[in-house]
Amino acid sequence: MGLDISAQLDNQEELYENEEFLDILSEPKLSRTFCNFIHRQGVVEHSELNQLGELIKIDIQFFYDMSEYASEDEMYESIEHLKDEPEEYEERKQNYLDLNKKVENNIFEVQEKLKQFIEKLSEIENLPSKLKETDFDTLDNAFYFSEFNKNLSEGYIGNNFGHDLRNLLDFIEFGIKNNSKTVYFEFG
Repeated sequence: MGLDISAQLDNQEELYENEEFLDILSEPKLSRTFCNFIHRQGVVEHSELNQLGELIKIDIQFFYDMSEYASEDEMYESIEHLKDEPEEYEERKQNYLDLNKKVENNIFEVQEKLKQFIEKLSEIENLPSKLKETDFDTLDNAFYFSEFNKNLSEGYIGNNFGHDLRNLLDFIEFGIKNNSKTVYFEFG
């Protein structure tokens, strides 16, 4: 058992009537390794995401911003215990709303930056060799960042980094086709 990550869209309630969307939801597309990858900034000194952003000169903040967004359900669930403390409840709620405002309507920006990210990384040979070693390699960098331009698995469990990013881009493009405006990560 572990923490998983999924991409979410702001208009998912409407999309539950869409057969293609139900197919997308039926199988996770982002690996648990990708989840760990996104959370490594506070775990290791030189997170791989930060290293990659520096290597290809792309601002990767959009990944972190997508992680900070909270759905309405998540927001209210996390502050529910503060109902008896109205000031703190409102302050926390406002913090969530402020963070969300940074992410709202991000889907086209994320699509463009993700395309650039994938394009630049696809040009790098032997990507694992370009990353500094960390003292806590839970990602198995030698495998996860290998053969960026190939999908190394059938399901999501053995995805490599390139596969995860292409799956994320496909999901975003599905959202754009279906009038989504915001894309964010949910963990569970």
